[in-house]
Amino acid sequence: MKRQELYVQLISELANYLLHGNPKKMVISLHMEADGFHIAAIDDRPRTDSEIAEIEHSLMIQQRPELASYYGTMVGHDLLGTARLEMIGWQIKGVKLERIPEGGIMINLWIGSEGFDPKMFTLEQRT
Repeated sequence: MKRQELYVQLISELANYLLHGNPKKMVISLHMEADGFHIAAIDDRPRTDSEIAEIEHSLMIQQRPELASYYGTMVGHDLLGTARLEMIGWQIKGVKLERIPEGGIMINLWIGSEGFDPKMFTLEQRT
């Protein structure tokens, strides 16, 4: 799978999941480097602690980035809810969820090779 196809599929799945909750605002950011990339998705829909825990669990269920191209072929099929997030989770190296001051969440996803350092892709929080 080409890198551009992977970007498009992951962004599409993440956007589809977030749009399912009918946010009023949503932003998706992509930061690319030679060794990997970071996707940050932010929406304004407030969530309970249990909803955030479920999202995080779905994204971290079985990280298998070495099988990204296999799972990538399954992305885009008619899946709902956390099934979409599990498809993403199988392809990523790391995930971090954060509440944002406006009431929504920021989902950070990192993808890269064995030498990949997610710190260089992290968005700084403003205080």
